[in-house]
Amino acid sequence: MKDWSRYELPAYRLAHVIKLWCELPDDYSLKVDRITQEPLPDPQYPLVANRTAILADAIKTGKLAKEPWEFPVTIPNRRHPKKVYRWVVKHDALKRWFEVYRPYERPAFLFWREDAANTPDTPASEWSQFTHDTKLLKACRWVIKTYWEGRAEVDWPTKDFILEKLEGIYPVRLSKGEMEAIDLVTRHDAKRRSGG
Repeated sequence: MKDWSRYELPAYRLAHVIKLWCELPDDYSLKVDRITQEPLPDPQYPLVANRTAILADAIKTGKLAKEPWEFPVTIPNRRHPKKVYRWVVKHDALKRWFEVYRPYERPAFLFWREDAANTPDTPASEWSQFTHDTKLLKACRWVIKTYWEGRAEVDWPTKDFILEKLEGIYPVRLSKGEMEAIDLVTRHDAKRRSGG
């Protein structure tokens, strides 16, 4: 398993975001457009072009801010490093962008702390490579943790209460059918765990 803590930085160059988001090999070097500083498409990794377009659109529309960042570059036979500026996206801004605009994605290089905290203290399963998170699974976990866990059967929430909370305070917009499915799944799980 990759140690994602090694990749946590205060800010990332655009090519670095794409490389980490696509989980490309560490020794792989993306070619970058000298003017935009965005990664160029790579036929070996088609996801690079797609994710570069998504990131560029987020920056262009103002949903994600990029800013200049100073990188000292050492030049042989020179006493002081030369200051070079590159466009970067700050870690916190990038993480917030994923939470707001792409909540169904949790790139490991940004969310490794939260994911590690939410992982049970059990050995890694052979099935762990097949796990997948979606907005509905996240919503189910949120409902279970917020309204079901640790409550006696007499304190269980009603269906209308759960639907009201999902519609009113849950941060991701869900359809009525999705909310009803979440209520049904979490209600069934609570009954199963209680033996009811």
